[in-house]
Amino acid sequence: MTLIMKEIEDTPDAIAATTAGSRDEADEAASALKRSGSDRVFVVGNGSSYYVAMAGAYVSRDLTRGTSPLVIPMTAGEFAASEKTLRPSDAIIAVSASGEYRGVVDAFDRHPSLLRIAITQDSNSSLAASGDFVVLGRGGTQNVPVSTKTVATTFVALSLILLRMHDATSAQSADLEATAERCADAIRNSEAAVQGIVESLDGCQHAFVFGSGSGFAASLEGALKLKEMAGLHAEAAESTEMATGPVTMVDRSTRCISLTAAANDPSMAVASQVPSWGATLTEIGARASSEAGQSISVPFPNSPSFAFPSLAVPLWMIALALADKRGMSPEHPAWRERYAQQGLNHVLGE
Repeated sequence: MTLIMKEIEDTPDAIAATTAGSRDEADEAASALKRSGSDRVFVVGNGSSYYVAMAGAYVSRDLTRGTSPLVIPMTAGEFAASEKTLRPSDAIIAVSASGEYRGVVDAFDRHPSLLRIAITQDSNSSLAASGDFVVLGRGGTQNVPVSTKTVATTFVALSLILLRMHDATSAQSADLEATAERCADAIRNSEAAVQGIVESLDGCQHAFVFGSGSGFAASLEGALKLKEMAGLHAEAAESTEMATGPVTMVDRSTRCISLTAAANDPSMAVASQVPSWGATLTEIGARASSEAGQSISVPFPNSPSFAFPSLAVPLWMIALALADKRGMSPEHPAWRERYAQQGLNHVLGE
């Protein structure tokens, strides 16, 4: 078993550890947000952390009662370009697994007067040192430069804050806690299907991953991992956008991957058109129904916004298996130094 696969398989336990161990930290941070009267909360991250921020905004949208703060996901660069619009009552939640990504840490350091909440895996990181409150993702050590389980745990840490901020019900909290078991089911269901998917995916020149809401955030995460691990040109699209610009590039050399987060997910209608475009379709979700060997079943949460980690898991496993088939080594990638130059160090503890 590779180190990356081990970390993927550790994801359910890491999620359970975060829901149990970080709840008090999240409650303190959310209470501070409520006391501050903030009506805008900027969630800042880059790469996978930005997709976590997006997924968190969908969680907030599902939980909001109309008077809660607006949650705005941004990359560090976008946040820097928007700083002239900041108000004294605004708050920042910064997401970085390592706690050392330069742009995200700088966003904190430039605004010491705002309420700042850090979400990171490392309590000794620069981000943790700068934050007024710290909520840890409890994924343990990460021994590879490609993030998987820590993506899931930072999402759970952010969701814990949002549950408290929105005065969520016990049923909604239980739905988040069930993310661990849904990810375990996703791993089990992927094991039987991944090799068949990869056999047909290996000859593709492009992949388009699409979904709606949390499925869109997971699409971005999956496209990133197909690039990082397997060197496959992959793009993500929101479901309805898939049928505009991206469709012009779809042909027999293309794989389309549809993510379904809910029973009435818009991705289902788009997925039904893919065969007529000439591409092979892989479906991931509880309604997966494409040709034998080209679908992976993933249980739906009660709230579709909590689907982000369980939809990402099969994509991680597909990307890893494709890398192996292509003879690539995502544990020792050629691009690692390029990430390090930006302060991106996914190997926690180095």
